[in-house]
Amino acid sequence: MKINDLEQLEYLHDAIVSEVAFVYKGNSKAIKIITICDSDCGYRDWSGKAVTVTLSNVLRASGVVLGHIAGQDIINSFSEGASEDMQRSIQVMCDIGIFAPKIFLRLAFHSGSEIEIACDEIDVRVD
Repeated sequence: MKINDLEQLEYLHDAIVSEVAFVYKGNSKAIKIITICDSDCGYRDWSGKAVTVTLSNVLRASGVVLGHIAGQDIINSFSEGASEDMQRSIQVMCDIGIFAPKIFLRLAFHSGSEIEIACDEIDVRVD
């Protein structure tokens, strides 16, 4: 299912993350995030279920991953927007003819890790 309303990602708060992976999807790169949603997430279709979020056609991703936690990390929030560094980097790419991405997101984890992503599409699969 494609996500058009990015606010829907807010239901992933407190989801346990079992995997974050860079993958190839067709001719582009993607980031796949595999989670187990909190049973009290507020969205009945996702409550307590395995939810895989795939961010497709990633133009740029960057962040800080802190490895000091034991076990799995937990999603704190998804938010829209891009840092100044991300905006500058994307502008340089656009200046040489690369198309600007449609979506700019920040993913924050309870551990303090953060990933910033510029991509074109978000798909969600519920298992």
